[in-house]
Amino acid sequence: MSGDVTTFLQPQGSRVARAGDLSYTYGTYLSAQNPADQGGYLHVWQQEACGWRLVAEVLTPTAPPKP
Repeated sequence: MSGDVTTFLQPQGSRVARAGDLSYTYGTYLSAQNPADQGGYLHVWQQEACGWRLVAEVLTPTAPPKP
């Protein structure tokens, strides 16, 4: 399928709110697109009756090396 991009996540940590209804995970990512993209990510999760749901995603690309 055109437009599909494989992204690899390397989790580095996570925390759960004291109330147990919110959580976040963070780490680094590498995207196998052309050109390749990499950087840091933050995912925010919300506990629902059927399980955890991703409610926010922040990707922060790292600057490419200077020539």
